[in-house]
Amino acid sequence: MEQVVGYAEYEPLRNQNQPQGASLELVQHGSSKNKTETQEVKSMSKSMGTPELKFDYEILPALEPETTSKATITRIDIAKAKDIYKDKATDPDQELVVIYGKVEHDGWEGRLRSMSKPSTAQISARTTIAQFKLRYGQFPKTGMKVDVVADLNGYWKMLP
Repeated sequence: MEQVVGYAEYEPLRNQNQPQGASLELVQHGSSKNKTETQEVKSMSKSMGTPELKFDYEILPALEPETTSKATITRIDIAKAKDIYKDKATDPDQELVVIYGKVEHDGWEGRLRSMSKPSTAQISARTTIAQFKLRYGQFPKTGMKVDVVADLNGYWKMLP
């Protein structure tokens, strides 16, 4: 899948084969579902002939491990382990309950947790989904507030 990520006006470098003021189109290969920021081509460098990119990214300070916050569940999906963990999935066909949410602390939005989907109606109290119900009093649902904590790498994780 190709996606256009920007345009730039440029002038040819002493090359008469290209029309003056033609537009240069940069193409990105792959999916951009999770991208919130885009790259824009600002201008064409006259001396080097390479595009100057403008990056619209804000670098946030790293989260301290064990930082806690609340998050609102925005989406709950059922997915196969191979779709989430790719080659690292130990049981690629295992169905998972995948919980997405938005963290109040910094507004980050993404996957908070994935839990094995029980294959039967009766589940052990040791399963992650049972621990979720014991902690929050109900099974996950959209709009529900949950507790999140920053792990050692600075990523938000939902507490079970």
